[in-house]
Amino acid sequence: MFNNEAGGKFFVCNSAAQALSLTGTTTYTGLVLYNKVGSQFNLVLKQAIFSPTIAETGVGAVALFSQDIATTLPSLTATNVANGALKQLLDGKQSDIALPASSCTLAANPKLIRPIMGIPWVTATAQAAWNASDNIDGQIVIPPGAGVGIVAVTTAITGIGYFSWSEVAI
Repeated sequence: MFNNEAGGKFFVCNSAAQALSLTGTTTYTGLVLYNKVGSQFNLVLKQAIFSPTIAETGVGAVALFSQDIATTLPSLTATNVANGALKQLLDGKQSDIALPASSCTLAANPKLIRPIMGIPWVTATAQAAWNASDNIDGQIVIPPGAGVGIVAVTTAITGIGYFSWSEVAI
């Protein structure tokens, strides 16, 4: 369902499998989404998805984290988000407000704000393929200068992350 909220609806997805950093470090890889400093819009998060692309090696979890409002954003590398922040109306246009990245140096250690999934572990050969979708439905709002991302807890894992959001005028 498409609806014309102010600013529109957008999504971003890793363009290749990406290792998720473990929480507790500022050197980050995975999928992170920042709202541009000075933006006149809030990013209202709608959905987060994570799909592992490797067998997990132990019990762990995948969670959403936040980064506080900053006056300067970290240097963002978009290597594995090469498609950018696309409009849900697939007209080739991208957001000029949301800044996605697959790696950066975070200003502070990730603050866990919401679990996406637990990672059960049986054996390296007896695992079912799975993914997790978190229908956030606007319960998390990213103001200008702030960000969210997907991070591993306890056990490293590689996969493909996804966010969708609406850009709503402040």
